[in-house]
Amino acid sequence: MSTGFKPFYTGDSSITAKVSGGRLIDSPTVADLQSGASYYFDGTNDYIEVANDSALNITTQSSTGEWAVEIFFRADSLGISGSDRLVCKSTAEYSFRLDRCYIAGTEIIYPTPMDNSSYADKWMHLVLLGNGSEMEQFINGASQGLAALGVTPYASTTSVLRFGTGSDGSGDFGGEIGRVRLFDEDLTDAQVRELYNGATVPQDRQDELAGEWLPSGVT
Repeated sequence: MSTGFKPFYTGDSSITAKVSGGRLIDSPTVADLQSGASYYFDGTNDYIEVANDSALNITTQSSTGEWAVEIFFRADSLGISGSDRLVCKSTAEYSFRLDRCYIAGTEIIYPTPMDNSSYADKWMHLVLLGNGSEMEQFINGASQGLAALGVTPYASTTSVLRFGTGSDGSGDFGGEIGRVRLFDEDLTDAQVRELYNGATVPQDRQDELAGEWLPSGVT
């Protein structure tokens, strides 16, 4: 049984989160989503900001360099850009865009970039798994292949965590984000598919779930 389970918090901004906090900046609005709710970002200065917490340094927590990120989102077709940030804790630590990510300042192009019309106006489930030397990308539960990380060592920062923009305020995302989860360990292919199909994180993986953010009502 997990011994490090952290209670979940619901703040004034109606975000249910494993890590306390989460301020809505410039009022991203709650939008409709089949499974509950999501936050809609209009592409101009809308973002969610979470205060720095050591639990958020997911790339440095594991002795083997394992980590995982899950993002459930829908990008607007108007103005979709590879520079749009989905989740960012500075490019010096980790920053996940539609077409690439930055880990410890190193740029890694996704095997399947998602900054084109094929991925616009559709709900997409993106999972990225890091194992120290390689990163695997999954879209809607299916592996897209591997990319070399080439990062030694990983880095941690005291930057805030943001959804919908970069830590420097650039790369504003236009669209909806319905779920973000950060893990400080890898996931199996089967677990990725289970998350894609809407499963909650099982109790025996709660220790590795560093953070989870859901608009209240999303299950």
